[in-house]
Amino acid sequence: IGQSAVTPTLVAQMHTELGAALEFLKSNHFSGTLGSQLIDGEITSLAVHPLLKDRLVAVLELEIPYALNNIEVHLTV
Repeated sequence: IGQSAVTPTLVAQMHTELGAALEFLKSNHFSGTLGSQLIDGEITSLAVHPLLKDRLVAVLELEIPYALNNIEVHLTV
């Protein structure tokens, strides 16, 4: 922060790096039972703030895994 100018090149680079971070979180598994930290993710938008021209605004749509807290078993006899 503070070491780059807000340019179209920077926005494109940030888009690439955010995409790589999403792929990393989707593909790396902590363990077999926990799985990845992210099921799916998409960059909805990445743009310069309309009023604060020194700020980028990233909007991400994320699908995260839920912890397994309950298991239902239905037995039919």
